Amino acid sequence: MQKIFVMVSKRPTLRDIARHANVSVSTVSRALNNYQHVDEDTRAAIQAAVEALQYPLDNLRSPRNAPVISVLSRNPQGLSTSNVGGNFEYLAMLGVRTELEPRQLNLQIRRIWLDSEDLSPIRDDSGVIVIGGMVDFPFVQSLSESKMPFVMLGSHVLPLQTNCVMADYIHGMGAAVNHLVERGRRRIGLVNGPATTRTSIEKLNGFQLGLLQHGLDLPPTSIAAADFRSEDGFKRTHELLERCPDLDAIIYTDDNTAMGGMSAIKETGRTIPDDVAVIGFHDYEISRYTDPPLTTVHFDMMLMGKMAARRLCMLIEDPNDQDKWMMLARTELIVRNST
Repeated sequence: MQKIFVMVSKRPTLRDIARHANVSVSTVSRALNNYQHVDEDTRAAIQAAVEALQYPLDNLRSPRNAPVISVLSRNPQGLSTSNVGGNFEYLAMLGVRTELEPRQLNLQIRRIWLDSEDLSPIRDDSGVIVIGGMVDFPFVQSLSESKMPFVMLGSHVLPLQTNCVMADYIHGMGAAVNHLVERGRRRIGLVNGPATTRTSIEKLNGFQLGLLQHGLDLPPTSIAAADFRSEDGFKRTHELLERCPDLDAIIYTDDNTAMGGMSAIKETGRTIPDDVAVIGFHDYEISRYTDPPLTTVHFDMMLMGKMAARRLCMLIEDPNDQDKWMMLARTELIVRNST
């Protein structure tokens, strides 16, 4: 099947998707609304066009009166933006859709801002996925008490027992520390994410455990916190190196932060990896194109979305299922030239 590629400078439309996938607009509409009588090859071509053109996922609709699944997030923009640089929520959301589309439930996906204990916007929904590492605990507690089926995607809310899917951050951070120690690094710093995210707490725990296993010190001054922007990684790295000028390695808990940090390291006259080895986290596409290419902890974000959607479907189909599953996605260190 020949594909026609078009450049889209405005918000993409169904017609743009149809041109990209070389099908009719009506076929695109049927596929995106989960109607039958669309073959799998055509659905795959349309899905590829949706991803290539960065078609906002919140434009997708299901047939009238279909059961509703809400995807809740503190960052709803992240669910419908492109994966430029890296975006966990976008990639996990693609996994959710990939798992739901073949099913006969005709599930609609909505985005709702998550910031309170008010459940009224989702009262009539069939199920909920809460996505991201920054979680409003009272909201999740209210959700749990409501008996509505829901799954956490990206984080847990311990000690509250819920169904959740998250990466094995402890193992991933341990692998990063082991790798650096094997290469002779002994003064390792950490640029973590915001303390408000539970994922940052998990990564810090993994970092501390990795150092303890090798008998290495953990001065509080060797740890910094940054948001997930390159600019903040740049600033925090400068501050970190001013406090700890003898660091010979830095682990960043996000590739975007690491990209800014690498610029800061070079600006101080240090070289990567000779003077300072660098490891990131997430294995976003951009990590292959940094200078030097970034060693990073990989985990399958789309798979995590599929796992969450599959578990939610199980809960919806069996209201008597009261089990609480904590599911971990495998992490793997991808070694590149930055170490």
